[in-house]
Amino acid sequence: MVGLTTLDAHRGGRVPGIATSWTTSADGLTWTFKLRDALWSDGTPITADDFVFSWRRILDPKTAANYAYFLYVIRMPSPLMLEDAAFGPWRARARCSLRLRSRSNIPRPIC
Repeated sequence: MVGLTTLDAHRGGRVPGIATSWTTSADGLTWTFKLRDALWSDGTPITADDFVFSWRRILDPKTAANYAYFLYVIRMPSPLMLEDAAFGPWRARARCSLRLRSRSNIPRPIC
């Protein structure tokens, strides 16, 4: 499995994975990822909606995901919000099939 980005084993740092590129807003809070054309093993296209779905699933308390805290930097994934099945004003959106935007609580590097 490949994420939006992956680690460069030789030089360190982040390199494109499913994302071909990404931009950060001037305030460092909004990240927009442009996705490459990629397919699941069954031939179905991988879309930005797949990332939103998986991020919401990992944050759902019913899944008891050990690494849900990795996504706590995305605006609004507080414990109270996580109890809301609709995820309220959670700030990760599929802008189109190959564009994903997320908003952080504080400026952060991609790491």
